[in-house]
Amino acid sequence: MINFSFYGMGMKYEDNLSNLKEFIVLFSGPFVNLLLFVLFKDELNLLLFLLNIYPVFPLDGGRMIKILFPNTFIIVNIVFMTILILFSLFLLLDYKIYSLLLISLYLLIFNISQRGLYEKMC
Repeated sequence: MINFSFYGMGMKYEDNLSNLKEFIVLFSGPFVNLLLFVLFKDELNLLLFLLNIYPVFPLDGGRMIKILFPNTFIIVNIVFMTILILFSLFLLLDYKIYSLLLISLYLLIFNISQRGLYEKMC
């Protein structure tokens, strides 16, 4: 089942997929953006690819990291979330670009709300 929301679309599937199949499904979304960028030289698709492949949960890149490195997933998530917030603050202060900060805050709130889930995974 495909769900559409303000932030994009997501796929929920009934069957348990193997890690390889789930990784392929997760990579296919950003790959389409990369393919569209290469074919049409559309910079928006490059930005969407970079955002979706970023290794922060629940983005596709974060979910792929969870599959590849389940033991270090939380540490990678915290490190890259910190980098994203610092970079967003830099963009806000130097260039008055606030959109990445809004995305960062959404991801931060989502990750904080999932903290209990992370503790169960360890």
